[in-house]
Amino acid sequence: MAGDMEGFSSSIHDTSISSGFRVLYEEGLLLDVTLVIEDYQFQTHKALLATQSDYFRMMFTADMREKDQDKIHLKGLTAIGFSHVLQFMYYGTIELSMNSVHEILQATIYVQFIEVLKFCCSFLLAKIGLGNCAEIMRLLDDFVVNIKGIREKLNSFLLENSVPLMSRDDFLCYLSFKKSYLDNDCLSRFPEIELYEAIQSWLQHDRRCWRHTDTIIQNISFCLMTPSSVFEKVKTSEFYRYSWQPRH
Repeated sequence: MAGDMEGFSSSIHDTSISSGFRVLYEEGLLLDVTLVIEDYQFQTHKALLATQSDYFRMMFTADMREKDQDKIHLKGLTAIGFSHVLQFMYYGTIELSMNSVHEILQATIYVQFIEVLKFCCSFLLAKIGLGNCAEIMRLLDDFVVNIKGIREKLNSFLLENSVPLMSRDDFLCYLSFKKSYLDNDCLSRFPEIELYEAIQSWLQHDRRCWRHTDTIIQNISFCLMTPSSVFEKVKTSEFYRYSWQPRH
């Protein structure tokens, strides 16, 4: 009778599925696809890949030629990077370091594995400092990482440390006119003369930006500097003299 029906749910169901896949993987059972990356072969389960990655779900369920293949060659990522990602798919843990995060990011974005991508971003932001800021910015730019909140946290660090960062060659190599943040109000926390000297360092490092001097000069409040600073450090600088030269 319908009135006698009772529903039950398992508190260990999800865990048992995960552990079941791990046992099959460790014992080499029911492995139905081999991924070839560089010179390495990864034997794994299509079903697991499809549950963890939008990339693999599309590959194995849509009308793609790889759908029925048992050996698939992947290019554009490294075997080391993918091995970390595959480890996470089966075991739910991943170890990150500044030496490995580049390749893991590459593999993660390739297979569209958002959870590990977020871990990579959190790891990078937790490690950010003056010494590795430029490296982290390049990583995020190279892989076009656009996770919500990541750019805001990175920009906050840049603005809080703009002046000391501009004394570093690695950061100056990364900087460009579009990435200079000169029009941001947060820079007002630095004494104006320090900001001016930081900008000078940047322009001396990359003279291609000198064509933007008219715009750059508008972001400097000379009235906030002491008269001695203006005469001793500003008017004697090459950038200041250039900015006041007539150009046709």
